[in-house]
Amino acid sequence: MFDSVWKATGAIFSKDFKVIKSQGFSTLLLFLFLLALGLLYGLMYQNVFDQNIHWTPLPVFIFDETGSSEPGFAEDLLSPDRFPFIELHKAFSSLDFEEGLANQKNAVGLLIKEEEGQTKIYWRSVGEKSIEKNILFQAIEKGVEEALWHTRTYAILGPRAADFMTEWEILAARPLIREVPREDIRVLSSLEYYLISLFTGFCILFTTEFVRDREQRLIARSFTAGIRKSTLYWSNFLSNFVLVFAVALVYFTIVFGIFLRIPVPLGPFFGAVIVQAMVVSAFQSLLGGVCKNRKVELVISLLALFTMLYLGGAFFPVEVMALERIAEFMPNFQLFKLYEGLVLGHPGLDATRLGILFAQSAVMALVGWFVFKKSEVL
Repeated sequence: MFDSVWKATGAIFSKDFKVIKSQGFSTLLLFLFLLALGLLYGLMYQNVFDQNIHWTPLPVFIFDETGSSEPGFAEDLLSPDRFPFIELHKAFSSLDFEEGLANQKNAVGLLIKEEEGQTKIYWRSVGEKSIEKNILFQAIEKGVEEALWHTRTYAILGPRAADFMTEWEILAARPLIREVPREDIRVLSSLEYYLISLFTGFCILFTTEFVRDREQRLIARSFTAGIRKSTLYWSNFLSNFVLVFAVALVYFTIVFGIFLRIPVPLGPFFGAVIVQAMVVSAFQSLLGGVCKNRKVELVISLLALFTMLYLGGAFFPVEVMALERIAEFMPNFQLFKLYEGLVLGHPGLDATRLGILFAQSAVMALVGWFVFKKSEVL
């Protein structure tokens, strides 16, 4: 009995590889499509992920109408050491101040006046809003609050204010927070993210066409020839496993070795590829056991694909849309996290995620097997 099962498995395995060979061009196109799509998205969203901020020089014109000969608090606050994007210009007359602003397309003017016994700072903005202007405005607001605090302290305490300020400076200089050294936290770049996430989602489309064989009655002929349903089903599972394992191995070898040039540990890498092949094989076996024609298979495949792509975070990080709890149920998200750990240098594969993927694969494969055994072989 064992010899007959082994021979039948070998025959089915050989047949499946002939199918894979005949569909080599379409498999290659899907492979290249996923590689190109990952590169396209990675380059397109590079600045969004990296959050690179390029400062735009911001001319700042200051005119002090109070006539103070000493540097004002605004000049001390807005030093280039604190704000590297500031180009500070001190005007000595209202005419210089107005002309300086008039000649700029993007600038800020600070006019300091004495009105009703109070010193006031007037903000004048030229051009559109920008992050530099927002930072500058917040810094001035904070500086004014601190200056008012000092003024009120001296007004309330009088002669004791100097001693109080000295004690306050000593207290403020103390290290109230102990710094603990830690390793730098690294996250995936946009290129790394999309090259991994898109492939883990779209990889469910790689198949040995078991449903097509059912539709064309090739499976029925094999069953009539004496091959058991279990042998037919699990042999196809093995064929899918080998196909997806080979495709994933080549894909990530190219991605990690050529495009990203990231050294990854071989043991966990092969483990992640094996788990991915197992998940996809289980999904394709589920389709093969449940679907009797390719139309039904196509509908279920597309529903599963787009559910995983959008809820599993293939097109955007799930943290952005607060979908992480839902994503935990998506196989592609769990696979993505395994590969993410490899890229970020984690020592091994996450046991919890491996357990989830093994459980999902077992459920899909066993459900497909149960339905296939109970249904009529077409």
